[in-house]
This record gives sequence, C-alpha cells and structure tokens, in this order.
Amino acid sequence: MARKPTDTVQLKLRFPESLRRRLEREAKRHGQSLNSEIVSILEGAFRQSDEVQDRAKAIAEALGDEIVNAIVEQANIAAAEDIQADTMREAWEEEQHRQEEERTKEK
Repeated sequence: MARKPTDTVQLKLRFPESLRRRLEREAKRHGQSLNSEIVSILEGAFRQSDEVQDRAKAIAEALGDEIVNAIVEQANIAAAEDIQADTMREAWEEEQHRQEEERTKEK
C-alpha cells in the first residue's frame, strides 16, 4: 500500500557525532526534540530553496519581458531605417533618371 504525503515515517540516519551534538544543542535552544529540530531544519531548507526558485522564476519572467521589449524596439528601429533607406534610394534613382532624361534632351 502506498504511503500518503501526510503519513509519518521512521528513518534511520547515519551522520557524524559532532553533527548530532550540534543538532541536540539547537533542539534544546529551540525547546524541541531532536527529531523535531531535524524536521524543522529540513523543511526550512526546502522552503528557502522554493523561495529562491520562485524569485529566480520571477526575475527570468521580468527579464524575458525586458528582452522581448528590447527585441521589438530594435526591430522597429531596423524597419524604420529600412524604410528611410528605401526612400533615399528611390529619391536617388529618380534623380539619376531625371538627370539621364536631361542629358538625352541636350543631345
């Protein structure tokens, strides 16, 4: 039978004596059992990790918007430059054509 997320399970751990002593001191300082202290530390570490991931996601989304806006702005600038270049080229071609007609008339 599969365990439910709310089930309490027993787990045998092996870690250095110095860490066990440190955990015991912290548990006493917080007025809780060694088991509760370990669970509290683990939950805190996961909560902190989740918060960091949430902040990273928010930053990535915000930067994504900034990057998209910058790309759109650059595309608009490039399009405007293309239009200006086309307009100038057309004006130059018209002037060349006009000058060619004038030379032809002079002959």
